[in-house]
Amino acid sequence: MAHVAFYVKNTMWIGGEDFWLHSFFSTIAYRLERDGWGSRFPALMNELYAGRLPLERVPEARAELETILSELRQLPPDARVFAYEEPDRATPWPVPPGASSLADSFLTASGENMLDLLAGVLDGAEEAHGDVEIRPLEQTGVHNYFVTGER
Repeated sequence: MAHVAFYVKNTMWIGGEDFWLHSFFSTIAYRLERDGWGSRFPALMNELYAGRLPLERVPEARAELETILSELRQLPPDARVFAYEEPDRATPWPVPPGASSLADSFLTASGENMLDLLAGVLDGAEEAHGDVEIRPLEQTGVHNYFVTGER
């Protein structure tokens, strides 16, 4: 299992394991997109999930994220989906303590709410004027975490 992170230029936000991220996006697709993956939230579900969200699509992604947050708040915290392809399979991790809705049910590797992290990533993209990427967490031995500015 690989760990993945969100990148905007040389700034990185640590997400979680790749199967966990798939579960997060699968939950959104299965619970909120009746007409299939990406039917309501194309910027986040089709572009970002595929690996790159262009800067010009960030405003649309932000609006999608607000709708997702609002709608996930209406669902119980245990309504998570392991995988879109296996919606009835239970997730292998417990609901976080104190979660009151599905919006509180996905925490990153550092314990941050995934929806809050995504909002921060979108802010970072606008501030840095860069695209958002999802890619494997680089394990090169040299790490610059949460550093801003051009190289």
